This record gives sequence, structure tokens and C-alpha cells, in this order.
Amino acid sequence: RVFAFFRSRLGDMKTLDFNCRVFLMCTAFELRLGDSRDHIMYDGIARFLYDIDVAAMNHKGLGELLKPVLEDGKRKFAIRQCSGGRSLMLILYGHADVAASAPERAAVEQCLDGLLQPQQEQGRLRF
Repeated sequence: RVFAFFRSRLGDMKTLDFNCRVFLMCTAFELRLGDSRDHIMYDGIARFLYDIDVAAMNHKGLGELLKPVLEDGKRKFAIRQCSGGRSLMLILYGHADVAASAPERAAVEQCLDGLLQPQQEQGRLRF
């Protein structure tokens, strides 16, 4: 499915940011027609998880696992599943420290990877 944003009145500053974008429904990506690169809709940290043991790692279990990196609502996470839930794109977003240009981003990435690594060692997922 494709979602495109159209507006009859041009020049509204709030809508100019959406010019030349096509949002792909049920994905985390958007096509930017005015740019040479496509982007993830969230400015955050993404990890592709695959070979997920769905019995051990469901949505609730993943939310519990991510609590330390979410810091009581400071950050949020989004999940975009595929392959019947056996693989997904996990994205941390919602705070300035996970933005692409943030100096603290590396520390948050290390924390996220530190949470995912034991799960990989136990065979619950790979990333």
C-alpha cells in the first residue's frame, strides 16, 4: 500500500516538509522523490532482527527486554514485522540522543546491542 500526502493550498510551512515523499504503508520506509536516497521514517537507531524464536520473543517480551534502553518513556520503539514474525526491523526513536547526528548515539547503540547479544547467544534471535 502507498500513502501520499496531498494538499490543495501550497506554502503552508507545516506541510512543506512532506513534499516529494511517498510513505509505504506497513513499512518503516518512505520514498523521497526529491532526494537521491530513501529514508527510514524515524530518525533513530535501527536493527534488523531475524531467525526470531516467536515462542520466546513476542512483542511483549521484546518490550520488556528493551526497558533499560527506553529509560521509562524517554525513548520509544517501533517494530515492522515480516516473514510471519520471524524477522523484523526494530527502531529506537523519540529522543535527541538517537538522532543520526547525536554524539550520544554510539552509547545508546552499545546499550541496545548489549541487550540483544545475550538473546542471540541463547538462540532466540540473530541481528
